[in-house]
Amino acid sequence: MVNEYFSVFLNLKGKLCVVIGRGKVAERKVNSVLKVGAKIKVISLDVTPTLKRLAEDRKIEWEKRIYQKGDIDSA
Repeated sequence: MVNEYFSVFLNLKGKLCVVIGRGKVAERKVNSVLKVGAKIKVISLDVTPTLKRLAEDRKIEWEKRIYQKGDIDSA
């Protein structure tokens, strides 16, 4: 089996990362980029209780809506 993916190391500290989606997959993505100091915006109609708590604690930003063209332009 040939690996079709290329590994990349990025410095995300202080950078805006947009997570589009919901559920445990979004939660896993948020947790991984939170660890490296990224600013996080989640765009989703609903989120897990953990993500909701992070938003309430102002550790992430949550926009309760569907994705719109241009949402990732500044990320």
